[in-house]
Amino acid sequence: MALVLRRALSLKEELMWDVTSDRVRITERIAYTENKIGKLQQLVARPKAEGSDATQTEDLLVVAKGALTHLQTYQSELRPRRWILSR
Repeated sequence: MALVLRRALSLKEELMWDVTSDRVRITERIAYTENKIGKLQQLVARPKAEGSDATQTEDLLVVAKGALTHLQTYQSELRPRRWILSR
């Protein structure tokens, strides 16, 4: 019985660690994606100011914003799991 309990506690600690490391990784990816979006916005603004076509960059910007939304959603889903596992 004690061995089973120790294994369950060990598994709980592993799960908590995985969630924490996932949250750190997702936070880093969100920061990276936000940085890329800022750069893409600058790349879109320049050609528009010059009257050139920036359609491809605008399309890439839309994709990057969609990826950011997915990352933020995943991050918000990790928060409750962390709370449930740490009870």
